[in-house]
Amino acid sequence: DYTAMVGRSGGIAPLIQLSKSASINTVCLGLAALRRMASAEENWPKLIQAGMLDSLANAGDSTELEIVREVAAALCSLSLSHPHRVEIAYKCIRCMIQLSTSNNLDVARQAVGSLANLAEDVDTHEYIARAGGSSCLISLEKHDSIDIHREASRGIANLLSSFRHQSTIIEDGVPGLVRLSFSADEECCYHAAMSFRKLAPNLKSHPVLVYAGAYKALFHLMTLPHQNTQRQAAAALRDLSANPEYKLRCAEDGGITAMIDLVRQQADEELQALGLAALRHISMEDTLKEVIVQEKVLRPSLRAITSNNEDIQLQCAGMLANLSELAENHIAMVEDSAVVGLVTLSFSRNSEIQQDTARALANLASNQEAHVPMYKQGAFTSMVKLSESDSDITQKYASMGIRFLSADTEVRVLLVAHQKVEPFIKMAASLLVDYRRTAAVSFASFTLHETSKPLLVQAGAVSAMLALAVDDDLAIKRDATFALGNLSDTSELQADLVREDILKVMANVAFNEDARVQR
Repeated sequence: DYTAMVGRSGGIAPLIQLSKSASINTVCLGLAALRRMASAEENWPKLIQAGMLDSLANAGDSTELEIVREVAAALCSLSLSHPHRVEIAYKCIRCMIQLSTSNNLDVARQAVGSLANLAEDVDTHEYIARAGGSSCLISLEKHDSIDIHREASRGIANLLSSFRHQSTIIEDGVPGLVRLSFSADEECCYHAAMSFRKLAPNLKSHPVLVYAGAYKALFHLMTLPHQNTQRQAAAALRDLSANPEYKLRCAEDGGITAMIDLVRQQADEELQALGLAALRHISMEDTLKEVIVQEKVLRPSLRAITSNNEDIQLQCAGMLANLSELAENHIAMVEDSAVVGLVTLSFSRNSEIQQDTARALANLASNQEAHVPMYKQGAFTSMVKLSESDSDITQKYASMGIRFLSADTEVRVLLVAHQKVEPFIKMAASLLVDYRRTAAVSFASFTLHETSKPLLVQAGAVSAMLALAVDDDLAIKRDATFALGNLSDTSELQADLVREDILKVMANVAFNEDARVQR
């Protein structure tokens, strides 16, 4: 490698001296030699220490095409040196920006490339900002050359790591990024997707992005064959779809179909999670809940749950809970086996997944037509499991769902017949009022059926009912005494009730002033 050998042999200093000559030919030849020297990584520290940056900055003002071509190429090579990027930015940023506007395609490409290289280091962003580098890159989005587009979009994507540059790019650069999203060049598309991903967390960018057509740009980027581009676009869509002001616009532009297509990509769990996260956001919009279900979101989402990816399960649980808030969705969700997926989610150790799962089950259980299929699909067992959660919100949703199911005329018979009384006995002894109320109202429901009465006595439910009858909560007391009254109507069970000390409890309850309790 002769360039490295010349550097080791002390040839750099004379070349830099020649690059400062008054002769244009000498300057051009000296810079050409230095440009070749800069192609060897070993020479970078020596070149910079010898003062090459000052020579390049001065030569960048030349009107000679050959000189500025050598300057641009040398800067592009040196800007790859990570330790020296800040110094290069300090001394040569003005030169780079000037050369990037050159009418010569090769000079402009090399200059923009060096600017994009520097922008990879956030410590250079302050110098780039002061010199107007972001405005320069934005203007180059309109260039005719794909090579320029590629380097300019890379520079913009790198600059967006600093919040300072975002306001300028939001103000003037978004339309150009939208156009580049449909470029035939893979790298331009990737850089556009990355730019959107960095802009999307900034709420100030949302109206500009939406009205510039970013939704359709993102949907297009997500269809490209390159996973990195898809992931960047999907992450931007997730953040953008969280804004309540633009959820309807997202759906109008085709967002629901695009998100469901992401969920169908079983080979990439990250894309599935991002698609479900976006769906979770837009499913909070009441007017979209039914539309999302009609677009057949459930089957691919429920398949994704089986991956055991916690992020996927978290997003899916939230989406299902949001969709279940609309009564019109209940039967469709149950028929599409949403309950089976919720049963799987109920055994997660993640508290947020548990809470959303309990919310979804409670919402579905509020629909009387769904009770029997829900029970047969395992909803009751799941809600009992969720009732053991440490979260009071999860506990409340679980008890609500259990109460709905146990009130159903068919399900309440099945619960007793299938020996599922034990959870209610435990709830009767709980310190939580909601649980005791659930147990009391369930016992009141169970005892309406003659076939269930002896089974309840055999299961040991009488002592639980007696304990509830003396509870301080009036609703609990009413339901418990109603249940005991139903049991005592059956003569075959009266001896069992007396052995359980029902007379002592009734003597105590009889002094209650509530007419229902007295009756």
